Order: sequence, then C-alpha cells, then structure tokens
Amino acid sequence: MFKFFLLKNDDEFQRGKEYGKLAKDLIKKNIKFYLKFWIDSLRIPKETLIGVSYEFIKTIEKYDKWIWEELEGISEGSGESISNIVLMNCRYELGWIGEALKKLKVEGCTSIGVLPEKTDGKTYLAHNWDYKEHFLDTSVILEISRSEQPSIVTKTEAGIVCQQGINSNGIGVVLNALVSSEDKFGQGVPVNILMRKILDSENLGTAIKCVYDAETSISVNFMIGAPSEIIDLEKTPKGVSYIFPEKGFLVHTNHLLKAQTEFSLQDRFIPVIPDTLLRVDRAIRFLRNGKIEFKTLENVLRDHFNYPNSICRHPNQREDEFTRLMTVSSMIMDLDAKILHITRGNPCKSERASISFKG
Repeated sequence: MFKFFLLKNDDEFQRGKEYGKLAKDLIKKNIKFYLKFWIDSLRIPKETLIGVSYEFIKTIEKYDKWIWEELEGISEGSGESISNIVLMNCRYELGWIGEALKKLKVEGCTSIGVLPEKTDGKTYLAHNWDYKEHFLDTSVILEISRSEQPSIVTKTEAGIVCQQGINSNGIGVVLNALVSSEDKFGQGVPVNILMRKILDSENLGTAIKCVYDAETSISVNFMIGAPSEIIDLEKTPKGVSYIFPEKGFLVHTNHLLKAQTEFSLQDRFIPVIPDTLLRVDRAIRFLRNGKIEFKTLENVLRDHFNYPNSICRHPNQREDEFTRLMTVSSMIMDLDAKILHITRGNPCKSERASISFKG
C-alpha cells in the first residue's frame, strides 16, 4: 500500500512542514520526474517554468492564504524550493503550455457515483486513477486531522497538497481530465488547489460553490458527493455544466457529456484517448440493471474490455514512460461511513486497504 502519514496540526505552516519532512525523499523523486517530463518531453524551457511558478504563487496566495501557508511548510520541510513545490501543485495546468494535452495521453480516469436508492442504502463514489507508473512508488495517503475544519483523507502525489479524497463530513471528490476547444494556458486557480478547497468544505453546497467561484482557463471534471447525493461538474473556460445521477447512478470518463452543447465547445481529447467513450458505456452497462453492491463496483473497476486501455488500465510497454498510463490506484469511498477503500496499482490484482479517520 502507499505510505500513510497522519498530519495532526491546526497550524497550516507547521502541518505542511511535517508533511514535507515525512515525505521528503518521495517529494524529491517526484520533482526530479516532473522536471524531466516538463523540460525533455513537453519542451518547456526551465526559464519559463520559473516564471510560471511565481505567477502561480501570487494566484494561490490570493485565492487561499491557508493553503498557501501549507505549501510554504512543505517547501521548508522537504528542503525543496517553493518554486518546485508550486509547479508540482500546478502540474495539471502545465500540460497546456504549448497545448500538450491536445496531443499527449497524459491522464485518464473513470469516475462513478451511486445513490442510496440503487445500493443497500449507501452512497458511493468510485474512481480509477490512470496515470504514470512512476507514481506507484511516490504517491501517499494523508490524513489531515483538524479541530476547527473537517479532517481529510486524500490519496495524492507526494508534495501535492491534495487530490482525490473524502472529508470527515462525508464530502468526497474525484477528478477526470478534460480538454475543450477553448482551453489555453492561464493563471486560473490550479486544479489540485481547488480539490483541496472542495475537501475543506463543510457541506456539499459549499463544495459546489468552490467550483463555480474559481476562475480557470482550462477544462476539468469534478464528481463530488455527500451522504445521499452526488453531482458532476464539467468546468470549462465558458462555464460549468452540472449533471445529476439518472436511475440512481452517474459515470464520467475523459470527454465532455454536457458542456459541449451547453457552451458550444468541441471536445479535443477524444482523438487522443478514444477509449474514454468505451469506458463510460461499459460502466453504465454494468450498473444499470439491479442493485449496485460494493462488489458490483469492484467488478466495474476491474473490467478489461479493450485491454490494455480498459477501465482497469494496464501499461502499454510500446509507449514511453511519460505517455504510458496504468491504473495507479482504485478507490471506492463509502460517504456515509466515511471510509476510503483503495488499492495500490491495478484493482484486478491488488487488495483494497480500508482507511477511516484515525486522528
């Protein structure tokens, strides 16, 4: 399983510093990997990266000073420059420098939300995170234990403040990469910072407001849940489209389902990752008939149709390390019990660890 760190401190800087110290070696490995990716593969000059990082510093500090202080703490604790820590936390946005995401298969995920009327009374949020093999060894699980805000359990890349996860009020969030014809590199709120803001929320309404309020120049999909409710938000530069479950469940992959018609957008990611169409249809066909149990979700997340580019994605060794994707983690969140069930690696051959709040 991924390394687990309990961060039990209400002071944001000190909490970040503790995270930086505990995950220091993993953070350094991730920074080394990303610098090679950005400079050698995406052909982004180092000088451009430095300039971009300082612009994002201003954006993050203005957006949420507490998250910014936590990033400063991560930098202090890990011994890495704040520029490198910020760049990692903005890694989703950097793919749009030179419009790389319109050409490179850099991330692909499958998200599922299920309401209590379709289950045994539970609300589930499930997700396969398809990303680079490197992060099998350098991702971590953080429990951020706090007394004045909801506590958080998140699976994230070491050095990044937050990614997929759940908070102690039962708010959960997962993400799907999207690319539209309106996307361009800009100085909007970084996606990983926004995910943290969502999990800082006391309730689902506040979490939804976070997505609507944040300025962005790129597209991304958030599936957000709370006990008894799920909503999907396709966020684009032209606006946000919302999608509710039909017949008790909801599936999203890596193409636009609603925003392309609502805002007259073209989807630019389907030609790059065409299996997105198959994955959403396969999941719907698994889920539409009968009750959905925990095991039903496991079976969906293990599906191998269109292997290796299946819901349970396996690495294609003919592709290079920066293009090659695999299911690095698979999670099923029980939002009512506030438990995250997660694998390290493909769910077809990895046992799930069950993580609840300990702090």
